[in-house]
Amino acid sequence: MKIQLSLYKNDFLEYQLYTDSKNKRISKKKRNTWLMLTSSFLLFAVITFYYHDKQHSYLLFIITIITFLFFPFYQRKQYKTHYAKHIEENYYNRFGQESTISFEEDYIASNDANFETKMNYIAFEELNEIKDYYFIKLKTGGSLIIPKNKLKNSEEFHIEMNKIADTFNWKKNVELDWKWK
Repeated sequence: MKIQLSLYKNDFLEYQLYTDSKNKRISKKKRNTWLMLTSSFLLFAVITFYYHDKQHSYLLFIITIITFLFFPFYQRKQYKTHYAKHIEENYYNRFGQESTISFEEDYIASNDANFETKMNYIAFEELNEIKDYYFIKLKTGGSLIIPKNKLKNSEEFHIEMNKIADTFNWKKNVELDWKWK
């Protein structure tokens, strides 16, 4: 099976957001930042209340509640903006570049204007499927990004990928309702 596709900024961004949402270290860092900031405001509110500065302590309690409720939304937006800038700076020369990916008997071949690569199926460990993408993860950490909207026959591709994943014991993650959080 052969597919031709071009990747753009949004394709790389979706991959980065998905990958980082599955990274325990990043999830823990986001949670800890949120809790530390909320706890700091709460601590300052308690201290000012203890020193009979009720006006400031009430203000700090309100800020604590706002931080607790809304900081995760702000943080998500900040991470997404950061990743978008990173992708723009580092992958801009790959946007729109036509490539061909061939699924052969023992390997995946990828060709574009700059390089040709053959990767044995045993070099992969995971098949991740979300609503609009397939991410085929290498054991070394990288992934092939395959947008579903670029596939001519997505059902045939889905069947073929699952057959390959079963043959080579890849872990399969199907998260069709995944959203960046």
